[in-house]
Amino acid sequence: MKDPGRLKTIVICILMSLVLLSVASCGNRNDPDPASRDGQEAEESSGAGDISKATGNDSEEDQGSTVAVAEFRYLRPAVRLADNGGIYPYTLDGDFLYYVDYVNRKEEDGTENEYVQVGRYRISDGSLEEDYIVSDKGRREVRYQAILADGAGNCYLFWGPGYDVAEEDGLYCLEKYGTDGSMLWHAAYTQAELENVGDGLRQGTVTRDGRVFLYNYGAGGRVFSFGGEGELQAFYVPELESLEGVAVGKDGDAYAYCVAGASPVFASLDSQGELYPCPVTPLQVYDGYEDGICLRTGEGMLGYEPVSGETEFLWRWQDEYVDVDGGQVDRFFRGRETSVLLCLEQGYYDTRHTRQLLTFAYITQQDRTDYPGRQVLTLSSMNSTDQHLIFLVKQFNRQSRDYRVELVKETDGDSLEKKLLKGEGADLIELWGLYSGGLAENGAFEDLTAYYEASKVIDQGDVLECVREAGVIKGRNVAVVPAFYIGTMKGASSVKAEDWTVWKFLETGLENQVFMVQKPSVALEYCMGTRYGEYFIDYGKGESYFDGEEFRRILELCGKWAVYGDDQSGIIYDSAVEGADQFLHEIQITSPWDVVSDKDPAYSTKLVGYPGYNGAEYQLWNTCMFVMNSKSGNKEGAWAFLEYLLSEELQSGIDWAFPVRKDSFERYLQDLYVDPDLLKQPFVVGLSAYEPVVPTEEDIAFVRQMADSAIYDSWGGTNNPVWKIVSEETQMYFAGDASLEDTVKKIQARVQLYLDER
Repeated sequence: MKDPGRLKTIVICILMSLVLLSVASCGNRNDPDPASRDGQEAEESSGAGDISKATGNDSEEDQGSTVAVAEFRYLRPAVRLADNGGIYPYTLDGDFLYYVDYVNRKEEDGTENEYVQVGRYRISDGSLEEDYIVSDKGRREVRYQAILADGAGNCYLFWGPGYDVAEEDGLYCLEKYGTDGSMLWHAAYTQAELENVGDGLRQGTVTRDGRVFLYNYGAGGRVFSFGGEGELQAFYVPELESLEGVAVGKDGDAYAYCVAGASPVFASLDSQGELYPCPVTPLQVYDGYEDGICLRTGEGMLGYEPVSGETEFLWRWQDEYVDVDGGQVDRFFRGRETSVLLCLEQGYYDTRHTRQLLTFAYITQQDRTDYPGRQVLTLSSMNSTDQHLIFLVKQFNRQSRDYRVELVKETDGDSLEKKLLKGEGADLIELWGLYSGGLAENGAFEDLTAYYEASKVIDQGDVLECVREAGVIKGRNVAVVPAFYIGTMKGASSVKAEDWTVWKFLETGLENQVFMVQKPSVALEYCMGTRYGEYFIDYGKGESYFDGEEFRRILELCGKWAVYGDDQSGIIYDSAVEGADQFLHEIQITSPWDVVSDKDPAYSTKLVGYPGYNGAEYQLWNTCMFVMNSKSGNKEGAWAFLEYLLSEELQSGIDWAFPVRKDSFERYLQDLYVDPDLLKQPFVVGLSAYEPVVPTEEDIAFVRQMADSAIYDSWGGTNNPVWKIVSEETQMYFAGDASLEDTVKKIQARVQLYLDER
């Protein structure tokens, strides 16, 4: 059944394209930066342009009386949204996120069959209607191919023949379901009616008047049009280099398009197949319905009218009240007053056990007088590209009506420290790569005690004690840590925490090879403790005790360790190195899943910790640590940022490490999520089931124990000047060129001099 308005010959199309391109270039109101004409360049330039201009105009007068404003909702669904071999089992309208899942049922003959189930989340509050649609046909009878939504609460499913259906008997069907999940109509089609491309129809769109378009990708791709009751009305073969999709524009007109070819072009499906060149190269095309087609570029979202060729910025990604990474936009729905974006933002370390984070941005046009602009806070960081730092800043900026944090990239720690000591620098500082102790002692950081006392968002008692202690640097309550992980050591055998002392460690190393690369200096470093030597120093009294019997004995035993391996670095950090499990190595604990193993039932008992003087020690590592510049000109705003980092709203969104609020920490420990798709693998030919070893209450208690005793090293490990002195002076002793007595005397003298100078 072919459309009588077949597209015109290629020669005529080329001539028309040239004419229309000339007209379009004259009529285009806001042609984006030329960089956006290339997809990759457009992504990279997504931050370009004046972020204060929501409409893309060039002057204050042209900005109009409205401004684009985004409000955000966050959702962690039970299922993971992903492209499944070109089939997208989810869709979006203005109110709901629909997703396709499978449920298993036993048949009368005792066999199991899978049935498609459609659930939907209400985006506004995250409520789940898990069984919105439950099909009465199993996968042996039908095969899911596409899901669509029309914005009025109706859902459309397109099916192909199932595994047990003979090719000659196979039928395809399209079904419409109402707001309550009941079927409104069902229509079936033969393979011949679908031009033998039924299996390729995996994407589509719905017009506001109820027409459905399904299409298959590629050169010679076909578009099938279905009426309001599912009747097959026409099919089209647009004269495009490659069919990439169909979008609905103003007045319900539908267009097929190709934007990744030699030049982007739209082909009308309602006007005799006219071709319309597009003046920009978008990264993605979306339905705009009667408001016009929408184009996503690296700079922002544009409205586009193919016939006139006009484009207009609806908003830029870096507009002050939008703040979206356009490269992370996955789905888009343009409503009459509100547009909804679905963004896949957060990276995942362990997709098996980490819920996917979905970000929904509701974008509306608001009165500009209600959004006059926000005060800018500056935040300096030596690690400004860290994804967690960027995430935290973005979360604050999205919810604050008063302030906006801007990152300042620092490349030289020494110059930054000098600025801070002189009372200069940013309002906020992220301490990665800096020695915080000296800066705290010299008053560079604001004491936060009074801010906590006045806060209605956070009380210091709400924060884990180990994190509160980490925020106190050289006696000053200055730092905020929003998330942390635990550092420990894993051995080849089990050791009780109370027995894992420095002496047990040294004894083990005398009798066995405990590191893949081993030497006396490595042993000494671990014997110095998690704070690299503070066991032998009383900073309050300014006294050093490296000339005592304990340190002499440690040095003597370290010198007796056998040497293994040639690597000069000495310490094994990567447990993935072949053979590393035979030896001690350092690992990070970021969730209860990290203390269990599918292969080793005794795994948690081998997490021995670091050797200490009273048993095992664990190290607290912060993912980010923030302080307020004591000379900031906007301390109220700087505290608003620090306070938000500890709010329940922000803490509940942390999934890459342990949150620091007690209530959020406990919820995180108990949320033992397993990706349900992995548990269904037996129903996929050739794959076996994933059977996770789920952490027990005993395992969770072990994580609490490690967190309770975790120690923060404000020196930043080997940057500690005391350790530098010790490691320098022991080199000659371990080489046999200095006596134990002379070495101890030199270390004691140099460390005491350092303390006296402080």
